[in-house]
Amino acid sequence: MIIAFACENCAQGSANTAGVLRMKYDHRIKIVRVPCAGRVGPRQIIEALNNGADSVAIIGCCFGACHYNDGNLITLRRVKAMKRMFEELGFDPDMVNMYTARAAEGDTIVGDFEDMSAKTDAMLSKEVSNE
Repeated sequence: MIIAFACENCAQGSANTAGVLRMKYDHRIKIVRVPCAGRVGPRQIIEALNNGADSVAIIGCCFGACHYNDGNLITLRRVKAMKRMFEELGFDPDMVNMYTARAAEGDTIVGDFEDMSAKTDAMLSKEVSNE
């Protein structure tokens, strides 16, 4: 399972656009709507992983277009810090990723979903080969 925290402005709009256009994406992706990407912190990410997610993505507004001023920049810093922490603890840093999307561009979020799926598959295949 891949948890995708999607801001209710751009990311959710992009997912809605993809749905209207009947675009397909990986069935493992579960979208969790949040007011702003900046509201997703380490606690929510760790909780999602503890509850069975293979990876977590946060999708916010494009840089410079955040409806909450700089929520996406705050999240970007958090994700970078969490990637470093995961790596230091011996986990794959691709367990958490950040993306941006525009509401009218359904293909953008579908591309993000494809990237999330590919990174998760690569991460899971590494785990299997290490066992």
